[in-house]
Amino acid sequence: MRMNATMSTLLRRILGAGVLLLALVPFWRWLPARDTGLAGRATAEIVGIQVSLLWNSFALVVAVGLVVGLFLSGDAPGRVGRELDRRLSRPSSRGFAAVAGLLSFGATAAAALLVFEGRPNLVDALVQLTHARYMAAGMLGGPPDIPIAFFHLQNTVLTEAGWFSQYPPGHVALLALGMMVGAVWIVGPVLNGGTAALSVLLFERLLPGRRGLARGLGLLAGLSPMVVAHGAAYMNHASAAFFGVAAVYLGLRAREGGAAWALGAGAAVTAMAAVRPMSAVVVMVVVAAGLWLGRREEIGAEGAEAGWGWGWFGSRAALATLGGLPFLALHLAYNRFAFGGALTFGYDAAWGPSHGLGFHVDPYGNMYGLVEALMYTAADLAALNLNLLEIPLPLVAVVGCFLLLARGRLPFGVWVLGLWALLPVAANALYWHHGYFMGPRMLTEFVPAWVALAGVSLVALVQMAPERLGAGKGRLSPRGVLAGVAMVGLAAGLLMGPQRVMSYGGGWMTSFRMDLPAAGSNDLVFVHGSWEGRLISRMAAGGIPSRTGETAIRQNPACLVEEHLARVEGAGRLANFGVGAPGEGGLPALDLEARSFEFLPRFEMGEGASFRNDPVRSLSPACTREAQADRYGSLEASLLLWLGALPGLEGERGLPMLVRDLGPERNRELLDLHPERSPSLLAPTGPNGAFELRAYAPAIEGLWTP
Repeated sequence: MRMNATMSTLLRRILGAGVLLLALVPFWRWLPARDTGLAGRATAEIVGIQVSLLWNSFALVVAVGLVVGLFLSGDAPGRVGRELDRRLSRPSSRGFAAVAGLLSFGATAAAALLVFEGRPNLVDALVQLTHARYMAAGMLGGPPDIPIAFFHLQNTVLTEAGWFSQYPPGHVALLALGMMVGAVWIVGPVLNGGTAALSVLLFERLLPGRRGLARGLGLLAGLSPMVVAHGAAYMNHASAAFFGVAAVYLGLRAREGGAAWALGAGAAVTAMAAVRPMSAVVVMVVVAAGLWLGRREEIGAEGAEAGWGWGWFGSRAALATLGGLPFLALHLAYNRFAFGGALTFGYDAAWGPSHGLGFHVDPYGNMYGLVEALMYTAADLAALNLNLLEIPLPLVAVVGCFLLLARGRLPFGVWVLGLWALLPVAANALYWHHGYFMGPRMLTEFVPAWVALAGVSLVALVQMAPERLGAGKGRLSPRGVLAGVAMVGLAAGLLMGPQRVMSYGGGWMTSFRMDLPAAGSNDLVFVHGSWEGRLISRMAAGGIPSRTGETAIRQNPACLVEEHLARVEGAGRLANFGVGAPGEGGLPALDLEARSFEFLPRFEMGEGASFRNDPVRSLSPACTREAQADRYGSLEASLLLWLGALPGLEGERGLPMLVRDLGPERNRELLDLHPERSPSLLAPTGPNGAFELRAYAPAIEGLWTP
């Protein structure tokens, strides 16, 4: 046993040193020098800004905290902590959990309605909201005969069964429930409120004897700017966070007996898998480890080794599996219906194998190898330092210091928190996509674990610091100084956190909050988007896979893509798309091998409209017409299309139907499909870039006539 304890301490310290190294050493700065394309450059830029903000504000906090600490005696932090713990411990557990849930609900609701104005601000949420409209109407997806060229949205796929988003169906179904009650905006606040309430109850069990600290950390988890912002913006991380906390909580309750708790834990894990599958696998490991190690702690190592522990664990695992079967069966049945195979996910249907886990070239041609994984993981932790609670304290580094310096064996609850927080970091290192949108968003569903672990670590480090240096009461107290820095940092977070959430509104991402045009409920509104957007939509309509279409647009002149597409459209020869055809007009082959670099210059047209151009080849008459149609600018049509009537739901709420403008000849297809609707065109009126809704015939002629 002594050897095991020594090895455990050594491994913990190695882990702590690794967390410190990744959180503090800017490995992410070298991403642009690797074959990582725009993703690597954007990551280095975003994280660089965040790290600069953190350390500049941290320096100020340290200066102020040092002054505060001069007036704190060595025993002051302990007295303050005990008094705070006493006050927080007064209410009942359920009462405090309810208050925490209501506060998180209120903060998220305020952000959803006042900051985001009831709209999403990322295409992921926009697409899932669109999909949810079909589910709310009793359909698993859109109809298979949808005229996709006019309605195409990024991250969607059209199969023989119909139109679907690429995302798992769990969060979509919850959004659909919100739509069915007429308040889809409430889904995120309800989920965040549930996450906060369950976090309070869970942390009380993980931190026995520290009820006040557990409750405070549960409240902070529900008010984290990352949690609030993603819940307010309809992101599926809110669903994943709720089911993740529920699974760990129910798993811990399953230790105490009762089949219902184990059944519920399994159901929560598979419900999470129907939202974010990889995150669910991580939580499943945490739940299993919590069950086994918690039971082992209760009955002692000797009892576990004698076999009693294994039999008990097996029965609970079987119950959890049984509880998870309904959600798992529904998810697999959905996959089979929508994408043709129970184990075929929407990501695979849309992008193919390049979207999967592991080290390889991603769908956009960027290399994701072991070195890139190290750099992106460092970026995740460097950004999480600040974004976790938006306070000017490097909280991830605090966790690393605690793991490195802690003495003795970690309590069971802290061990579970460490596994729950750190395992997803390792898992995400195996995935090529690291999003830095309102924080390192792939870790959002694990914010509760990180908040609790960071809080425990910060308190432990303060307690570990010596009361004073040297003899005499007038000497500086390291514990008082450290407590002063922590207090000032937390106080600063009361301002910085709300400011961060509010910064996501106003002049940021305003295109997602565009108003619907003042059209009649029976109108057919053609929205003039960019040439490249029209090309992507037409390729999708022809069944060209998303990865092929994106690569064609990024690595080839727009005119060459136009000529290839025109050659195969409607001819049933999609297999020949991009193939050189010297006998049919001398078209060179398209470059369809995804790479990270872009070497073609962009030609700017009007506001929001540009295209890649080959300066050697002149534009054909057809290409010249497409380019000149954008001379006054373009709108990102997908930001409006989802707000209007959708194919198969044309009569929904008497909405106008908004569609993509593909030019007068191609538009004829939709005009013939909807003779009952009055056409109009939302397009720029001149060089000033203003968009107006105008009568269709004169507007379309003026825009598309060279």
